[in-house]
Amino acid sequence: MKIVQTLQTNVSLPAAHEYHRTEMDVALLGVRIGDLALLAVSGEIFNGYVGPIRQSSPFQTTLLSCVANGYTGYLPTYEAFHDGLGGYEISTTPYSDQACGPFAAACNDLLKALAK
Repeated sequence: MKIVQTLQTNVSLPAAHEYHRTEMDVALLGVRIGDLALLAVSGEIFNGYVGPIRQSSPFQTTLLSCVANGYTGYLPTYEAFHDGLGGYEISTTPYSDQACGPFAAACNDLLKALAK
């Protein structure tokens, strides 16, 4: 069993229509310490991602840290994009609502690779 291991990747996520780029690169860093995983994300992700990422994680304990290895903006959940409440984060996010699924999948893939 590996005691300490790290993996890093970038995921390109679709940007909002009004944004000056078509995609945003988000840095993901996974650190495994025994049966604990730390997932560091370069953006500010909404709390709605945390539960599903932890539930699908192969680790006994999974911690998430945001604004790590750079800053790539707010990443609301799909629900937050469409709940009609708006707010600062929704009006300033560089992402489209199509970024939510690929972001969650990239997090899950990184954690699964870290567990091997």
